[in-house]
Amino acid sequence: MGSVLLVLPLSSIKGISFIDALFTSTSAICVTGLTVLDTGKDFTMFGKIVILVLIQIGGLGIMTFSVLFLLFLRDKMPWNAKIAIKTTYSEKYFDLKYLIKNIIAVTVMVETVGTLFLFIYFHFHGFAFNNALFIALFHSVSAFCNAGFSLFSNSLIDYQESWYVNLIIMFLIIAGGIGFTVFLDIRRKKFSLHSKIALTVTGILILLGTLFILFSEYSNSLAQLDLNGKILVSLFQSVTTRTAGFNTVNLNQFKDFSLIIIMMLMFIGASPGSCGGGVKTTTFTVFLLTLISTARGRDYINIFKRTIPKEIIFKSFAIILISVSTLILGILALAYFDPTPMNRFDFLSSTFEAFSALGTVGLSMGYTQKLTMGGKIIIILLMYIGRVGPLTLLLGLRYTSKKHMIKFAEENVMLG
Repeated sequence: MGSVLLVLPLSSIKGISFIDALFTSTSAICVTGLTVLDTGKDFTMFGKIVILVLIQIGGLGIMTFSVLFLLFLRDKMPWNAKIAIKTTYSEKYFDLKYLIKNIIAVTVMVETVGTLFLFIYFHFHGFAFNNALFIALFHSVSAFCNAGFSLFSNSLIDYQESWYVNLIIMFLIIAGGIGFTVFLDIRRKKFSLHSKIALTVTGILILLGTLFILFSEYSNSLAQLDLNGKILVSLFQSVTTRTAGFNTVNLNQFKDFSLIIIMMLMFIGASPGSCGGGVKTTTFTVFLLTLISTARGRDYINIFKRTIPKEIIFKSFAIILISVSTLILGILALAYFDPTPMNRFDFLSSTFEAFSALGTVGLSMGYTQKLTMGGKIIIILLMYIGRVGPLTLLLGLRYTSKKHMIKFAEENVMLG
């Protein structure tokens, strides 16, 4: 539907192909932010509104709207749908009306506050009232939904030294990527193990990302900025890298080390039940703790005086494995469809693009505009898989297959 609306003559200034409309629609509904066109210049007001609506639907989640629709019709939820929602959000908040009501309330509240503060800035910095209001609304929704779409051709590079704009956008990104159940726990002032892990790991990743980028780019891409500017740009890139996709500096100027750090952060992504993508902070934490515990010869995974169930451990390894396998296949597919010679820069750019697409981040080294028809289809598939998530695939396999009731005698096999 988004593609059909965007390909209409009233959506774009000069008209676009269906593949570009499909790419843009997928990027918006999957809250990725990768673009083959300039959102601000190539689309009319109608086209921008279509993109904005797609971002909002994608950010809240198709599942949320499906539940809302079924509740509106007073229909009964299928049992497998209830299991999916329970796994995506939390067992504690399984009252669907309570859950959906709070998700929508949080979204409206945060996006409204973001729009208000951004409007004040843009209106008092030269933009007309209506224009400033729409720019503020668009970027507030895009930031909270971790979409990364911007109406400015160079994203937010023009505002790289504005603490006001950067802090608002970072707040919206973190709020949208922390997870709705964490918001509910904060309001209740009683934190579950999930919330503790999500908040702790998010803080650690933001801090480490900021330090790595700052020290790596201090005398490189950030050389022309003063110390405050260097810290602000490093902090912003660390926050936005984990699935938001805005940028306040040209990534082509980054060192390979910084780009690899960014790819790692994009792979980890946001927290479960949020607007963000990636394998998720909790998945990465369980995976890492399992490796550490195995190395220390421990039989159980403990964190915050709680033991992680083995089923969760198996799921975390499966999600990591599926994601890595998908990335490898995606990079190989891009290499095949890329008509240019596979020199080092092209390989790094295509790999970066694959990480960005699967993590639904939206950061790019300029490779998106060079994609062939085949390359665009590959990125579309990666964005779709990244937004649907490996966990959904696991659930589909689990609840559609017959359970094996027979357990055979155990026998060891050699590993490593």
